[in-house]
Amino acid sequence: MKQLSCKTILLFAVGAILTASCSKTDDRLPQVSPGLMPATSKVKTQKSGSSETVYEYDAAGRVKKMITNGTCEYVCNYSSDSLVQTRYLANGTVMETCHIKLNSNGLVENYLNDSYPSVFIKYEFNTDKTTARKLNYDNGNLSNITWYFYNNGNLVKDSTVNQGGNSGWYGRIYEYYTDKYSTLENPNKGQAFWGAGNKNALKKVTYLTNGMTNATQDYQVPEVDAQNRISKIAIITNNAGTPAVYTYTYY
Repeated sequence: MKQLSCKTILLFAVGAILTASCSKTDDRLPQVSPGLMPATSKVKTQKSGSSETVYEYDAAGRVKKMITNGTCEYVCNYSSDSLVQTRYLANGTVMETCHIKLNSNGLVENYLNDSYPSVFIKYEFNTDKTTARKLNYDNGNLSNITWYFYNNGNLVKDSTVNQGGNSGWYGRIYEYYTDKYSTLENPNKGQAFWGAGNKNALKKVTYLTNGMTNATQDYQVPEVDAQNRISKIAIITNNAGTPAVYTYTYY
């Protein structure tokens, strides 16, 4: 699954938990046994088929570059209250540029993609830094709102309703392996600005439109490395076909 695609974010941005303060224990993502690497360790590579993406981070642990098959695909430039993310084509030309305004907690306040200048997105967060709502505006008019719902540290449902006379509702239901901790959340990829992520590894996503299921993705039991970090996942779409397989290494 493609990471940090501006177009994908434009449609389905879901945040992840801020990295815990070094002076506090991260009781949301505990170590499974003494001496193991914490679940918040940073992803180094993500590979699927012939495609491999390498993540590079700055001194603060934020993603700095994403390099796919040797080509620098994404570059992130940070300031005190904003982030500019540039995506490049294989020939080095700019494909799109995203401007992200950060609030006082370092979370996304609003988002604008130069490739879609009429679209403006605002985000609201709960006190625990989970995403509460996403509001999409088109030419200054509110076009749809997405609500997010959580249980036991995991996003269990989101629901998007069109506004302004445009009918339609769509959403997703999420299920998890409650005995498997997730090490593939946005903080693990240096993107804590998107908000709180999930405690556990995904098991299934059900996609709904106007109350009817239109697609499913089933995640097979993830494999983990010696330090309890997810090293491999396989995803089956609509209960058919060859699973899409993703493998991971960590710093």
